[in-house]
Amino acid sequence: MTELRRIPKQKRSEERLKVIEVAARMVYKKLGRDVFTTQDVAIAAGCSIGTVYNYFPDRVAIMDHIDPDRDKATKKLAAVSEILKNSAEKNPRAKIRAAVEVIDS
Repeated sequence: MTELRRIPKQKRSEERLKVIEVAARMVYKKLGRDVFTTQDVAIAAGCSIGTVYNYFPDRVAIMDHIDPDRDKATKKLAAVSEILKNSAEKNPRAKIRAAVEVIDS
């Protein structure tokens, strides 16, 4: 998980952060990573955008916090795409085996 701008010290702050995290996951899942905004998260959490910014500097930090493995998956997907499109291998089964190896790594 990404570092927070502000670490909650009181129970109320911890609860607020949990509400923001749940709202962020919901919005991320509903709208997708390329569409959701910090404002969407604030609305779903029932708080001001300033409250969200107290914990996260931007939407990328929110994504890093709620989905820390997303970059790994994106890199694997890009590698698989590269293998399937540009591999010198002519045998489709060999391409698929190479792609599966990337996924399993």
